[in-house]
Parts: sequence; C-alpha cells; structure tokens
Amino acid sequence: MRPTSYALHIRPLFTDTDVAHMRPGGIDLSAHADVKANSATILTRVGGGPGVGLMPPRSTTGPWPEEWIALFRRWIGEGCPP
Repeated sequence: MRPTSYALHIRPLFTDTDVAHMRPGGIDLSAHADVKANSATILTRVGGGPGVGLMPPRSTTGPWPEEWIALFRRWIGEGCPP
C-alpha cells in the first residue's frame, strides 16, 4: 500500500471554508505543521469523539465520510508525513 502524504491525501480533505473557520482558533489547516501538531484534536472533531459534534457541520461540507476519517487516522499512524 502506498504511504500517505499531507500534500497529496490530507490537505485536499480541508475546504477553503474549513481553513477559514479554524484559523481564528489558531489552527491553520492549510499548514502541515499545524495539522500535525493538532492531529489528535482534528481527529476527535471529524470523528465525532465523546462529547463532540461531527465537524464540519452538515450545513457546510460535513461530516467527513468514514473513508476520509480512516485515511486521516492512517496518516497519523504513519507519523504525519508531509
């Protein structure tokens, strides 16, 4: 199986709306370093962890399908490559 990469597999998962929404909170979803540093939080948000609503909301582009969540989880497991 081909290894994941932020540029090829992960960055395209985040829409311009997602990026704009998260920037004021201090997470730049268009920057590998920010996504890597906040990967656990992002996974909880997109995966609907305990006490967290699924993000992004249905009113925009969400929630993420299971295959996107699995891909993000795999990317984390591979060490968040660029």
